[in-house]
Amino acid sequence: MCAQSVIDLPTFEAFKDAMGTDYIGELVQAYFDDTPQLLSKLQQAVEQQDCEAFRQAAHSIKSTCNSFGALEFGS
Repeated sequence: MCAQSVIDLPTFEAFKDAMGTDYIGELVQAYFDDTPQLLSKLQQAVEQQDCEAFRQAAHSIKSTCNSFGALEFGS
């Protein structure tokens, strides 16, 4: 049985080609650094019933996931 990748490789390769191989590591690290804060903002927005804050944090997560090819997370 093969494990299914959560990353769409053609999308990731296109992103890597557009951004450059040297820069992609920095972008991945920024994603790992920023995402926990965005998830916290999502939780806070739900607790405070702040639809706009929720929309902004969700949009940031979605667009970054889609850029990296994590299409299942960004849909």
